[in-house]
Amino acid sequence: MSRKKNRKHNHAPPARPRWLLPGILVGLAVVVGALVLVLVRNSQQEPYTPEVTGGPNAEVDQTVLDYGDVQFEKPVEAVFNIRNTGDSPLQILGEPRVELCRC
Repeated sequence: MSRKKNRKHNHAPPARPRWLLPGILVGLAVVVGALVLVLVRNSQQEPYTPEVTGGPNAEVDQTVLDYGDVQFEKPVEAVFNIRNTGDSPLQILGEPRVELCRC
């Protein structure tokens, strides 16, 4: 009689590291804590009170730019910060008009 050496090996699945579950829980706690902190800070801000009532009002941080002498067709870039100080939504329709002067 011949014996079959065909044995099935029952290997146990690899054990998870013991730090995995606590690490996930700590990470989750940090994320939840950060969200709570952001929500609490946002709720403590004073409500917005408009400076102008009865409609929108655009406040521009600068109205004059002086780049000196610029070569013809050389692009120049400017950034304006516009803030709505009114109590209604501010809509800017179309491209703003720019006036060039030789002052």
